Order: sequence, then structure tokens, then C-alpha cells
Amino acid sequence: AIELYFQGNIVDVFGDVDGVSSEQGWDYLDGWAYRKHGTGLDRTFVVDNFLYSGKNGLDDATVNEDATYPYPLGTYNEIPPSPVPTHLPTSTNQPTTETPYPTPRPTIVPSPP
Repeated sequence: AIELYFQGNIVDVFGDVDGVSSEQGWDYLDGWAYRKHGTGLDRTFVVDNFLYSGKNGLDDATVNEDATYPYPLGTYNEIPPSPVPTHLPTSTNQPTTETPYPTPRPTIVPSPP
């Protein structure tokens, strides 16, 4: 497990402090785990708050783009997308909402060597 501390207190946990990832569905040996949008700072491990490449997701890749399951660089957003107003009804003058648009993916510009 990985525990993140702030001022002596655990503020975030990834993994089971009493378990082994190879025995769990969240094993990422030679791969990755990535926190889902709108989740964060779990003082106990919440397996459903992460995406996983699974075992060997990065094997034989020299760059992320060549990986079987590339790491989702720079896509995390702590705040989940909110519903988008679609129109104002004339009777109540209150906005209605639909399912939010997908979160746009940022353009990733690599740092110069």
C-alpha cells in the first residue's frame, strides 16, 4: 500500500495495508493505476476510485504511446463535470440539465530533453 501523509495524518491511501496486490483485482504489476475524475483523498482504499492497466500493461513499451494500455497522462480532474444547462423553460425561468458533456482531454506538450 501507499499512504500519503500530511502533518502526521494519513490523507490518502492506495492499496490494502494488510494485503498483497497480486492477490487482488487491482494488481498493476508492470502497469499503472490512475485515480478517476472527481475522486480523491480517501483515508481507506477505495478500489473503484481508480482505473487499472492490469498486469503487464506497460511491458515492452519504450514510450507511453506504444504501451498495450497507455497511461492517461494529464487527464485527472479533481472536480467531476457538472450538468450543463440546455435551455430555460418559459414557465419557471429555471435552467434544466442533461448529462454532462465528456471532459475534454488536454493537449500534452512534452518538455524538451
